[in-house]
Amino acid sequence: MRVDKLIEDLELSLELLRKCEVENDIAMVRLQWLTCLTLLRAAGHVHNSEVQNTNKKQIANKLFNDKRNDKVYSEFIKKERDLLLKEYEYYVSNEHSIRFDPIYLVTEDGFNLLTEDGNKLILEQDEKVLSNFKKNDGYKKDLPPSELVREAIDWWKAYFKEFNELCGS
Repeated sequence: MRVDKLIEDLELSLELLRKCEVENDIAMVRLQWLTCLTLLRAAGHVHNSEVQNTNKKQIANKLFNDKRNDKVYSEFIKKERDLLLKEYEYYVSNEHSIRFDPIYLVTEDGFNLLTEDGNKLILEQDEKVLSNFKKNDGYKKDLPPSELVREAIDWWKAYFKEFNELCGS
């Protein structure tokens, strides 16, 4: 089924989004966010186009009407995709923080050298810039984009599983 291929593509897009988050690539995070939201919204349309049997269409319509107000769908999948595609509004931001990781002096046998007051002797401070991509507005504000996409993929998988169970397949 095409919807199965779409879910595979969503999983791949999620992995690429995670990779871009780790690599601190804001441009690619934006593109993968767009890809993920578009595929998430397309899932229902693709599923609906695949269902040809009249009884199954009725089941699909009833199930969707029952689920369309779930927050992950109404406040995330639908709303975020609409904001992005209709207004090109991204609610993902990248905040930076700086962390200093100490580099300690260590003996050949692995013991830390200590100061007179018992603290580890620091050779230098290694400065690290940390990035934190997060959703800065709307549904589940402050979560990383990849966590929201994961939740939405799982929502669609549960939806399709319930549909198949209702149809007896």
